[in-house]
Amino acid sequence: MPNENLIPSAESETEKSSSNEPRIGLCLSGGGFRASFFHLGTIRYLEEAGIMENVEVVSTVSGGSIIGAYYLVEMERKLRAQSNLDRLTACDQIIQKFSSVVSKNLRMRGLVFFPFFHPLLMALKMLRLRHFGDTMAKEFETHFFSPNLRLGDLPVQSPSRHSGPRILINTTSLVSGLRVAFSRESDTGLKAQIAKLDPNEIPLARVVGASAAVPGLFKPLQIGKDILADGGIVDNQGLESLFDYFDISDAQMNLLPQAFRQPSTDEDSTRPTSLIVSDAAGQFSVQAVKKATRLGSAARSMEILQAANRRKILKLLLEWHCPKKCPKKDKTFAFTHLAQNLKGKVSDGASVERLPSELITSTARIRTDLDEFSLIEREVLIYHGYTLMKYRVGEHCAELINTASESKIESNKKWPPRFVALLDPSGGNSRRAAESRKRLQKFLNVSDSKWFRDVRRFPWSFGGILSAFGALGWILSHLLLSGTLPLIEVPICVPAKDWLRDLIVEAIECLIPAYNLGVIDLAFLEKAFSKEGCCGGEFFGAIELVAAIMCVVFSFYVVLFLYWMVKKWLQLPEWREGKMLSSLETIK
Repeated sequence: MPNENLIPSAESETEKSSSNEPRIGLCLSGGGFRASFFHLGTIRYLEEAGIMENVEVVSTVSGGSIIGAYYLVEMERKLRAQSNLDRLTACDQIIQKFSSVVSKNLRMRGLVFFPFFHPLLMALKMLRLRHFGDTMAKEFETHFFSPNLRLGDLPVQSPSRHSGPRILINTTSLVSGLRVAFSRESDTGLKAQIAKLDPNEIPLARVVGASAAVPGLFKPLQIGKDILADGGIVDNQGLESLFDYFDISDAQMNLLPQAFRQPSTDEDSTRPTSLIVSDAAGQFSVQAVKKATRLGSAARSMEILQAANRRKILKLLLEWHCPKKCPKKDKTFAFTHLAQNLKGKVSDGASVERLPSELITSTARIRTDLDEFSLIEREVLIYHGYTLMKYRVGEHCAELINTASESKIESNKKWPPRFVALLDPSGGNSRRAAESRKRLQKFLNVSDSKWFRDVRRFPWSFGGILSAFGALGWILSHLLLSGTLPLIEVPICVPAKDWLRDLIVEAIECLIPAYNLGVIDLAFLEKAFSKEGCCGGEFFGAIELVAAIMCVVFSFYVVLFLYWMVKKWLQLPEWREGKMLSSLETIK
């Protein structure tokens, strides 16, 4: 029976646990920020339908771990701060806050321009004491999770309005090769209290960073005595930990610590189980391999292994649901993934709310990255996840929907997103809808690239700005090479190239102990490193060339950073996207 209370009290929760209410588990797959925004659409519908407050456990991987941990912590904090706050209103606030954080472009801050944002970590990295995984964990700590936030600060499972579901943050151990799940320990015990590492004291940002440490892009993170990487290596959907939690998997194959499992009682054995799976992982596609290079074949092989692993995981889900193989009844699941198309689907005799078919392929190919996502990319992913989950839950798990939530749907004015009205051909707006679909499809087709998307989308707006900064880079590089400005012969400063060249020569000489000690006669090195006439010694020209290249690279690196900062400060992408939507709204 659906729960009649919008915000259940402790008493109603106790009564519910002893009734025939279903046990609900939610999976949030990996896939970078693309997955995070897709899952936000899933969560928003679950809040709208009154389901999210009844979820018992959330299993997360990579990008799903980022939004899963962030959402649960923020929701608990908001409900404690405002006792009369509606969960759907709080959900919209969390979506807005998460979007503003992602707009800071954590990948550029933590990977590309980390010397400007993390100078101390840069120094440690040069000494090989830190790596890029640490810089991204620092970004998570700064923008998503406060430095003092620990695993012990995650919501607890208790009959309280301010509590939340248990979260299982999945990683992969490179030591054992097994899945390792992190969660809040209900009781650490005396042994953990006297040990060097109390599990509840592990920084939440570091655990999430390990769950999102994609191999090849980030180095794995060390937690305790284990080396941990992206949980998607073994299970990118997070389903196996959910099976372990509900004791669906074989007891000998269960990798989840006993403290993280919900023990099944005789009373629980009669309760139905519902699994909700939000899958934003990449879909395997058939491709024509023109040339089997080593790097290309290695990348393609990883895609094949990931696809095979995904099929095995989903096969377990189907076998669990199959009544012929499993005698237990009352088992339901709702499964969504990015490439699903609801075209032709009807509900109550009417077409279901959905993302147009023209946009689904390009939406499913949006990059799996941790960089900035534009306004349109965010809203398309959220809306796609929302509509898919709305249909799947209504089709397969309708008994979970709280009928008392209908009033919340009608009163919410922030939904649907702005672009949805542009795609509606009704009311004589067929021309506007056709043009909007064409423009949005062209916009999203660029979303799979990692660099200069703004220039490719709006070449006239951003091309000129980038060209101006390119000219600035040329001026700066000329200044560092010759000490003069272009077209001006008057010296302004000492050429940085000469200083850098001399520094390299001194460093090389210091690396040759025999030369410094005079044990071996290497006088020819002095000639090779010195300037003789115009050509210089054997090594002098090469060192001078290296110094010149370093000056040019440094110049354009600094200018690219300035371009990125100016673009962010003036909010140029958001302004240009707003202009595009406004121009589409004027079409009659």
